[in-house]
Order: sequence, then C-alpha cells, then structure tokens
Amino acid sequence: LLAAKEEAVEENGDDSEQGDGGENDNEEEGEEDDDDDEDSELASWHLACARCYWALGGNYVTDKKFCFNHLLQAAQLDSESCEAFTLLGRYYSQVAQDSERARKCFQRALANDDNAEEAGQWLCDELHRQGQYVLEESICAEAAENSATATWAWRRLGFCQIRQQNFTNAISSFYGALRASPEDSTTWEGLGASYQEMGMLTSAKKAYEKAISDSPKREYSLLQLARVEYTLASYDHAAELYTRALEVCEEVDQ
Repeated sequence: LLAAKEEAVEENGDDSEQGDGGENDNEEEGEEDDDDDEDSELASWHLACARCYWALGGNYVTDKKFCFNHLLQAAQLDSESCEAFTLLGRYYSQVAQDSERARKCFQRALANDDNAEEAGQWLCDELHRQGQYVLEESICAEAAENSATATWAWRRLGFCQIRQQNFTNAISSFYGALRASPEDSTTWEGLGASYQEMGMLTSAKKAYEKAISDSPKREYSLLQLARVEYTLASYDHAAELYTRALEVCEEVDQ
C-alpha cells in the first residue's frame, strides 16, 4: 500500500508539473513583456535626461557622467531608438572627436529608420569631410531605395549626382525628394541648378522661382535666377534680382 501511494503521488506530481507548464510559460511571457515595457520606459527617461544635459551644454556635455552616460544607457536599453543613436553619434562627432564611432552610431540610427534625416545628414557630412564621396552617394541611394519618403536621402543623392555631373539622374532624384516634400526650397534649388547645367533655362527658371517663393532670401537661387533671366534677355528682371541678392548678402554680413 505504501508503494502504491508513493507511485500515485509521483504520477500526480508529474501531471501537476505538466499541467502547470503552460501556466508557467504564460507567466514567463508576461514577465518578459513587463521587462520590455520597463526597459522602454527607462530608456525614454535616460534619453530625456540626455536631451536636457545636451541643451544645457558646457560641462554637462563634456563630462561623461552627465549627457554621455544617459545616452549610453538609453541606447543599451532600447537598441531601436533612432534618437538615442543619433545624439550619441553627435556626441562622438562634436565632443569626443571620434569619427569612426560617430559613423557607427549614425549608421545604426539609419538602420532603425531610413527616414532619420538628422542621422543621415550627419553621417553624410562625416563622409564628405573625409572625402568618401562614393560611400556618401551609396548610403543616400540605399536609403532612398528603401524609403520613398526619405526626403533627405533623395535630396542629398541629387547633390551627389550634381557633383558627378550626372545631371539627368540628379533631376530624377530631386523629383523623388519633391514627391515626399513638395515645398522643400533646397530641393527646388538643386533641381534648378541641374536644369541650368543642362541648358534647360525655362525649367531652371521655374525651379528657382519656386525655391524663392518658398524661401525669399535664398541667395544662390536669386543669383542663379538673375543669370538665367540675363541669358534669356530679361535684363530689367535680372537687374532687380541681382539687387535683391546683394541686399540679402548685406543682411547676412550684418
């Protein structure tokens, strides 16, 4: 009888363990979800602290125990935080003067979101300063291909192609940027420059006029539109535009 009781207890114990397995799994999943939520909230708190210290500047940025420490914590707790990696990249670029780590942070931010304009611009600026023009263009092309709404990538790709004197492709890239941001005056300016280089002066004129209508003090657009008008024999309008450009230059100097 004792042996039978022991066997019964063992069987019931096994059944109980098997029955509780699903409940334990659910409990573990619930705990994991709670942990993820806690990590996300804590990452957001660290990022908020980092933003505050960054805004304060001075020692709060240069001393690692303030801004940098919080950025590192935010990035570790939330590996998909585009903002954390972007600001961390700026720290490495502007404060630590570590271009390699800055590039890796900006690339991580872009891997999380192709539309991350700030990260994209900073990364391309880093590459441009180092003379890595091919890599700069490649990164822009990849981001543009991955996202039709990545305005920064289409626009920057257009300017890379202007530098390569590939004006036909530049025009296509600028139109890609305009589909996402039709009022972007920098893109209209680039489009005007591309048309102007190809001798398509009427199209260049329209693009420069659009850039100026969105941003009346665009010095480059005013000067180039004046050149176009002069070439088209619209001398009075050209003179007016040159005058406006000079006024803008004087305002900038002041």
